[in-house]
Amino acid sequence: MTTPAETRRVETTETEETEAQRRMVLTAHPLQRVGAFALTALAGCREPGDVTADAFDAAVRRMADDAVRAAVLPSTTAEGAFWLKASGSFFPNSKMNHPSRASRGRQEIIDQVVAWRTVPDRNRWPGRSCVLCGRDAVGYFAKVDVPLAESENTRNSTPRGHASLALCWPCVCCFHALPYGCRLTGGQSSAVHSWDDRFLAKITTEQVDRNDQHITLGKPVSKSGGYAAEVEALERLRCYEDDVHEGIELFVFTNYNVPSPDPLHIHGMEQPLAEWLRRNLARTNDLRAMEAAYTRPKMPGRPLLARDAFHGPKRILHVLTSFVGEHSVATLDEPHRRLIQLCFSFATEVMGMNDEDVKSIRRLARNVATVVGSEPTASALKKYQVAHRQSGKLRSWLEREAVAWTLKPPTPDAGPMVSTAQFRLLFDRDGQGWDYQRLLLIAVLEELDNRGWRPVDGAAVAQEIKDSDETAFADHDENESAGINR
Repeated sequence: MTTPAETRRVETTETEETEAQRRMVLTAHPLQRVGAFALTALAGCREPGDVTADAFDAAVRRMADDAVRAAVLPSTTAEGAFWLKASGSFFPNSKMNHPSRASRGRQEIIDQVVAWRTVPDRNRWPGRSCVLCGRDAVGYFAKVDVPLAESENTRNSTPRGHASLALCWPCVCCFHALPYGCRLTGGQSSAVHSWDDRFLAKITTEQVDRNDQHITLGKPVSKSGGYAAEVEALERLRCYEDDVHEGIELFVFTNYNVPSPDPLHIHGMEQPLAEWLRRNLARTNDLRAMEAAYTRPKMPGRPLLARDAFHGPKRILHVLTSFVGEHSVATLDEPHRRLIQLCFSFATEVMGMNDEDVKSIRRLARNVATVVGSEPTASALKKYQVAHRQSGKLRSWLEREAVAWTLKPPTPDAGPMVSTAQFRLLFDRDGQGWDYQRLLLIAVLEELDNRGWRPVDGAAVAQEIKDSDETAFADHDENESAGINR
């Protein structure tokens, strides 16, 4: 026979378990975390732990209202139907967008959508733990509610006999809130994630505010250009005012039922690069200088910079040094001077080049500047720049000039032109030799500029190099102008 005390304990346990279904926790699932911060923003709070049970219920009701408002529209082409159309890439064949809607009455659609967005009765809970947070699961959920695994097979079907993911109600609601924190397109969407909770909270809250007009009001998203997901993620990073303490991940995905060859892409950005970009792109003059270095005839600079930030960060140094090396024979202007400083900070802060090695390259640059700056014309500098186009030619040039330097030093106490350590930095095949060569060239140009060296034919030679088809540092990526319109 159950005693009153045992009954009270059971009732207390059940109450605690029920209340736990109205309280969010952050898990190790990146998209759940994005959804958690989106739901937090919908609840009007700053952190998931600040969301009360009543605020949680209100935010869930708001999402249900948005789903109902979209579901009762006649079609995805109707006025204000953007969310109805876009919902298919998050919740395919759900009660709000199932093809059978056309044969159902308005009230039936409303009732089914509300039931879908309501926590299941306790007597239907499966008696399992949530796979994400360990609390009591309220049911098994598949891709109708959750963007699933990276594999197309698991994303688009559930194997026979497998009940899918056991989840608690707050985790399910976090996935329901995920679209509010994503960049929406009506098709492939994107989300920015970081393990830096403060950063993730800020950028997700901003995204929720922007998406209000698309989800609540149903306004379509404006057509975007190439690398749009990367550009928007970079813009969020640029506008963030605090230090970034963790790396950034850009998820580009779709959860459509229609098979896709590219259902999920994850592009990572490590913390040193994220912080370097945030700090430097926040300065307007540095941003303009980098954009100028990336600009191509058929493509503005920012999309290409965003592309490299997520897809090929080492390329950033190559593009910036190329731009300086191509355009600066006669004199350096302020943008070029900024780019040189950015190149050296990128080398040490992002690429991890040793400070002493970089200083050694600067010392060598002073000696090279002495050699090429000894003539009144740009002839010697031009020969040096041509040598820089191939490592073998640069090596020969340095060896030849080092011998001449030794035979006739510029000053009695000049010492060797190039040391063994410097030579090893430039031509070590197992290291970063090519990057050090690039730094050497811009350091030489910087040193000549600091000395006030102005060749009499500098302007003419600069134009000649600009027009040359043989520029070593030219960007030959034929796919740049195409971009990825997503």
